[in-house]
Amino acid sequence: AATRGEGLFSPDGHLVDATYSAVCGGFTENNDVVWGGPPNSSLRGRPDLLPGKESKVSPARLGEFLTTEAPHACRLSTFAQPTRYRWEKRLSVAEVNEKTQALGVGAVMAMTVTERGVSGRARLLQISGSEGATQVRGELNIRKLFGMLNSAMFELKLEKDAKSKPQTWVFTGGGWGHGVGMCQTGAIGRAEAGQGYREILDHYYNSAQVARIY
Repeated sequence: AATRGEGLFSPDGHLVDATYSAVCGGFTENNDVVWGGPPNSSLRGRPDLLPGKESKVSPARLGEFLTTEAPHACRLSTFAQPTRYRWEKRLSVAEVNEKTQALGVGAVMAMTVTERGVSGRARLLQISGSEGATQVRGELNIRKLFGMLNSAMFELKLEKDAKSKPQTWVFTGGGWGHGVGMCQTGAIGRAEAGQGYREILDHYYNSAQVARIY
């Protein structure tokens, strides 16, 4: 009721496409990385650091970013869930081969993320197998391929046994959801840190301003 009649506008006067995800994992993502199409000035990826806080680690060094306890709003919120802020998924070699069977590459030998967004989210995954190679493009396509990963902000490694035989593909990641726009858990953390709704919207939607329509 307190915000009845208000709208959220970008600096150029357009209504903001106010997308959101559950947990950004410490850094939101550009809309064009996740969904393609033209860049939206209100949906630019940015760090989810609390007001006045800093961190020297960025997703450009994703492995370090995922293991550093930075003062991110979505980590410090009372609604935060550690297994959604940071997570791990392990798939056996056989499971990965089954999930990628339709790609026609045979037994998977290597998987490499060759394109990432500003938050470190995978945009293009290269898969090489015994019968060929292919690429999987798109945040959602990559997540769905492996049984709906929590997010596309992940690093990938292949564990081998003592005889160097491949055993397990390990996805180590952060966040829950696509990561574009407002981080719901982060917004709660920001409110708990004393920010008002205008400040929160300004942060997640790149200087968007609340204006009264009626």
